[in-house]
Parts: sequence; C-alpha cells; structure tokens
Amino acid sequence: MKPIHDIRQQIPQFSANYFPPYEYRPYPRMMVNKETGKPYLDKTRKPVIVQDEHEEKLFLAQHYKPEPVAEAVEVAVEEPVKRGPGRPPMPKNLTA
Repeated sequence: MKPIHDIRQQIPQFSANYFPPYEYRPYPRMMVNKETGKPYLDKTRKPVIVQDEHEEKLFLAQHYKPEPVAEAVEVAVEEPVKRGPGRPPMPKNLTA
C-alpha cells in the first residue's frame, strides 16, 4: 500500500486580510417588479439598471400603479352550529 501524503502545505495560503473588507454601495441597482419578483426589461430585453436615486425615482414614477382601495362590506355573522362530541349517529336503515 502506498503511503498517504499530506497535501495541505501545497495549497496556496494567504492572510485573511488579503481581500479588502466589503463596502456596501447602493447603486447601480437593477429594478425588480415587486409583484412578480422579475426584473423590468427595456426594449432590447436587458434588465433596467439605474445609476442613482434620482434615476430610480423617475423610473418608479413611470411604473407607478395605485393600489386598489377595498370597500368596507358588512357581513352577517352566523352563529356556529352546535354539535355533540364525536361522529353523528349512523342512520337506522342502510340500503345499498
């Protein structure tokens, strides 16, 4: 049987601080339809990307749909039917 070699020292090693820390940048941002979860597409079928807050507000103003207002409807409340515990009794005459 061949001896098992440890290859961990052959893997390149680098410091944990090798890469710069993540820095959040809000833009550029892809515009996504909140109802469907799919991105908005332009005429060339590519996703719409905005570069700043002003551009985003202009885009959202063009695609604004007012939410439908639900009218108040009165519903009569019925009292629940009182039933005894368990199954209802079997009918006395069973016919096939």
